[in-house]
Amino acid sequence: RLLTISNVLSSVVDLTWTIRSVMALQRIGMGPVEYGVWEAFNGAVLLSSGKATALMLRVFDVHGFNLAAHALSTTRQIITAFANRRSHLYLALVPEIFGGEGVRISCLRALHTRAAVAAGMGIGEAGAALRTLQSISGMLATTVFGFVYQRGSSFPWLLAAAFAVLGEAVFMMLGRDELQKGIGATV
Repeated sequence: RLLTISNVLSSVVDLTWTIRSVMALQRIGMGPVEYGVWEAFNGAVLLSSGKATALMLRVFDVHGFNLAAHALSTTRQIITAFANRRSHLYLALVPEIFGGEGVRISCLRALHTRAAVAAGMGIGEAGAALRTLQSISGMLATTVFGFVYQRGSSFPWLLAAAFAVLGEAVFMMLGRDELQKGIGATV
């Protein structure tokens, strides 16, 4: 249950992408071409997430990996929340390399799948159940992010940072022994 809750909380962190272009246009004053260039850099960062995940898993244990990925994601959200220059958006890409969705979610999904299989569920059944919960929370979060953006252009990213912190706090409730016993010692 804790893995499911952590997965769902972590999955909504990056849903601010739906309003990111509006913020870049309104608050920072980027034009469509400039924003397109930034998105291209963001795409390059996303392409590096697999290598970043592999590197971090070699350096840290599962708890350390998850903590580092969520801390970097929170850093990215805070930089974006207070960005008022183009350079700030580019600066936010640095923690995104190791704290982006692909990095954070890869470990959590793998652990969730292992736990579900250990509990007798099929891999497909576990994945479908998790995706359903993430889709429902995603629809709600996207609406909430749009709503809070109207109240203040920094609020969605501060809320996303809070989700990253909550997702990590729930994950930290799982002890090392519990992870090793229930789902194996390594990911």
